[in-house]
Amino acid sequence: MPWSEIRGQEPAISQLRPAIERGRVGHAYLFYGPKGVGKRTTARVFAQALTCREEPENGGCGKCRTCRNIEGGSYPDLHLVSSEGSLRMEHTQQIIRQAFISPLEGERRIFIVLEVEKLTPEAGNNLLKVLEEPPGDSVFILTTTSLPGVLPTIRSRCLPVGFSPLSDQLVLELVREKGWAESGPESLVVNMAGGSPGAASAVMQSGGLLSVREESMSLIELLAQAVKSPGGKVKSELTRVQLEVRLRVMASLFRDLLVWQKTGTEELLINRDQIEFIKRQAGHWNSPMRCLEIIENTNRRLAQNANLPLLWEVCWLELAEHRGGFYADSRRSTV
Repeated sequence: MPWSEIRGQEPAISQLRPAIERGRVGHAYLFYGPKGVGKRTTARVFAQALTCREEPENGGCGKCRTCRNIEGGSYPDLHLVSSEGSLRMEHTQQIIRQAFISPLEGERRIFIVLEVEKLTPEAGNNLLKVLEEPPGDSVFILTTTSLPGVLPTIRSRCLPVGFSPLSDQLVLELVREKGWAESGPESLVVNMAGGSPGAASAVMQSGGLLSVREESMSLIELLAQAVKSPGGKVKSELTRVQLEVRLRVMASLFRDLLVWQKTGTEELLINRDQIEFIKRQAGHWNSPMRCLEIIENTNRRLAQNANLPLLWEVCWLELAEHRGGFYADSRRSTV
């Protein structure tokens, strides 16, 4: 994949590409930005540019054996380090051992370490040792979705490369190119993406966007009817990605309730095709804004590897505190 195929991250590419062209590659880079906007893809293309002998200035030729092996995950001098949980001492010890072994095929060993905010303090200090005195033939590409969560000493040893959410227009283009719009209204799919193609992909893989929305609407209606804990009616085996998608869908619905309460303008709604549901539920929730805050807080706890069933249950109990018919449609009232 050449640089030109990375969409919406031109500032990051303009920072990396000259380093290849001028032969002034740093020993460590820190890619930071939201989840799913291209950090991992760019790290792989950067690795191709560092190793391809045919077209390094273009991000690799994509045809030589080295490029093909990198794309296939079988290049012996490229090491991808990641973990569902914390990054621990065993991860960084492995990095250090490999870093001091001469490259097998190319001129460099390249390490891509994903989500370095997950480093335990001990592992972070261990990684710092090799960043402070790196082997001359090693390049480290670290990624994070939380720059403040990375040890300041690690940040100070890396060249920062920022990644931003994509514009809604660019996300919409990608949605149409990949056929994701067939899974639901374009406005809903783009909103679910939140500027992140990776998030849009996760939404599509989570089991049907429209069915998830139907489920979420049913749960909101149960809450409005004072059902004690509708959260428990959701399958307990939800994965983390599936829960992320449901929270995004819930946020879009409560956002629409707030917009309808404040403006009564259908064109501003994300879920415009569910206008009757929005109108009906707008009278049952006294603070959609507070509900959005609860969902956002749940997202933060989710990122901290909280217990999923408990997290989902607590979310619904907190939402239940803000149901009630206190909303009056002042736009239609007369004195």
